[in-house]
Amino acid sequence: MYNLIFSSDRYNNSSLTNHRNAQTVHDGLNSLGMQWRTAEGVFDGKLERSFIVCDLTWRQASQLTKNICTLFNQDCVLIIDQRKGECTLEHITDVRARPVSIGRIAMQTDKPQGDYTFDHTNQVYYIIN
Repeated sequence: MYNLIFSSDRYNNSSLTNHRNAQTVHDGLNSLGMQWRTAEGVFDGKLERSFIVCDLTWRQASQLTKNICTLFNQDCVLIIDQRKGECTLEHITDVRARPVSIGRIAMQTDKPQGDYTFDHTNQVYYIIN
C-alpha cells in the first residue's frame, strides 16, 4: 500500500484561490471515499497546506498523481511505499505516462532547516535528501 502527499497551494495564487483549490481536493477525496488527512509543508520558505492520502494501491497512487499534477499544476508528489518504508518524488512527464521517480525522501522526527512536509498524525518530517 502507498500514501501520497501533495499540496494544492501555489505561491503565485491568491489566498482565496489556494483555499478554493484545497476545498476542491477535500471534496474530491471525500467523494471518492479515500482516507486522507492534512499536513503542512514548507517550500522555498513559504508555508503551504498539504494532503496525505492513505492506503492506496499503486494504480490508485499513479492515477491520483496524474490528476493532481494536471489539475493543480503540481510538478511532483511524494509517494510512500508503506511496505518498504521508502519514499520517492514522482513526476508526470506526460498525462498518459506512468509516474517516474525523480528523487528520494528522508523521514526524521527533528524539525529540519529548509523545505519539508510535516505529518502531524505520525509526528514525522519528510525532507529531500
